[in-house]
Amino acid sequence: MAQRRPTLRLALGGLVAIVVLLGAMAVGPYADYTAARGRVDTLTDEQLGLLEAVDSLESERTRLEDPVSLEEEARSQLGMTRPGEIPYIVVNPPTEPPVEPDAPAVAPEPPLIERVLETVSAWFR
Repeated sequence: MAQRRPTLRLALGGLVAIVVLLGAMAVGPYADYTAARGRVDTLTDEQLGLLEAVDSLESERTRLEDPVSLEEEARSQLGMTRPGEIPYIVVNPPTEPPVEPDAPAVAPEPPLIERVLETVSAWFR
């Protein structure tokens, strides 16, 4: 019975060591799996966004195949006109008030450092 206890302890210690070793070996692959899963989720979201963009572009293409909407786009974006039409361009008035030519020009005030230097030099004249 005295010999069985050390053997049992040795067997339990070996079993614990094997379990710990297997657990440590599983950490790396699990981390890789979770990282890959995150990449798959990101790519799936990106794919859904791209499919929505494709649908939007398909509907835009279908809309532009209509001659009426194509003419409307050409007129609004490119400023095109039909032969014989006279285009008018409306220019908004300037938002700044005009400068009066009779007003005397006011010289800008010199910077502070120049005023200080002039004052100090006047003390020593």
